[in-house]
Amino acid sequence: MFENKFPYGEPNLGKRGLYPTLSFFSKERVGQLEELNHIRMLLNYSDGKHDTIDIANLSGCSVVDMESAISKLEQQSVLEML
Repeated sequence: MFENKFPYGEPNLGKRGLYPTLSFFSKERVGQLEELNHIRMLLNYSDGKHDTIDIANLSGCSVVDMESAISKLEQQSVLEML
């Protein structure tokens, strides 16, 4: 389980390098948007009550798919493992 360290509003993802930077359609852009959706789901549901499997199921993916987003959020001290 994780806890969002910024529960009252979205942390500034751009200054942390977590917001997509590509503005044109490409395979890389699609990957960035998928990861952004995972980041948003993690931020919304990481309240200490939902485990990672629950969040992945709500997102329609596996925990392995969310691994990169989890790692980036932990590196930026936005998520903390409980």
